[in-house]
Order: sequence, then structure tokens, then C-alpha cells
Amino acid sequence: LFFSNPLSHKQIQTDNRQQTDRKLDKLTTSFELNLFFVMSGNQKGSNPPPTTSQKHRNFVSEPMGKRSVRDVPGIGAAQGRRLEESSVARADQLLGQYLVNGRDQGQFKNYLKETAGANTKHQRDAYNGIKEWTENNM
Repeated sequence: LFFSNPLSHKQIQTDNRQQTDRKLDKLTTSFELNLFFVMSGNQKGSNPPPTTSQKHRNFVSEPMGKRSVRDVPGIGAAQGRRLEESSVARADQLLGQYLVNGRDQGQFKNYLKETAGANTKHQRDAYNGIKEWTENNM
């Protein structure tokens, strides 16, 4: 190629270098993600392993006893108050609701939405906590 202006040649080299750097960044990121999935036992395109809160880990590892409904992951002060007003003050009573609903995710989440005003994240966290506790203890 013939360049009449040396600045335009430098500009083209810089642009090419930037494009190459961006492509390498994308490849590196892609490689790192694939490596993560392989190392974690997941197939490409599957969800990474879910992370859990300390509240979740504590809840699923301890006996139910007469724990407050507010000890259930996803149930905070506001949702706990609403559940208590609906005569569900203890975690075992919420577990009972889960079992009465046949362990059905949709029904349980809808119950939390209607009764406690739980948003999608709170519903998911509570369902996952109750489900895991049940799998570990029943």
C-alpha cells in the first residue's frame, strides 16, 4: 500500500491495533468464561452455580424448631410483619404452606407475593431456602 500522508498510515496502524486489542479482549473473556464453566462442571450456556447468602446457609443447616418466619431467606422485616399478620409467625408454619401447596414453586411464590408482598427475588430466595431445608431434613 502506498500512503501519501505518514500520519494517516500511523492512524491506520493505531486503529488496527485497537481493533485487534478489542478482539483479543473478547476472546480472552470468552475463554475465561468457558474455563469457569468447565472447572465448575457446567456445560457451556448453562447457568453458573447459584450463590447463597449467609442467611440462606444458616437457615438450611439448622433445625427448624420454633424459628421466626423472618429467619427464612428472602423474608425481611416487611414481609415477616405481613406474614405474622396472616398468622404465619414461625418458619415451620411457612414450611407447612410450602408442603400444603405440594412443594409447587409457582403456588408457593404466588402465596408469598399475595400474602407478604414479596418481590420476585424475595420469592425465589424463600422458595430456594425452604426447598433446600426440606431436601436436607425430610
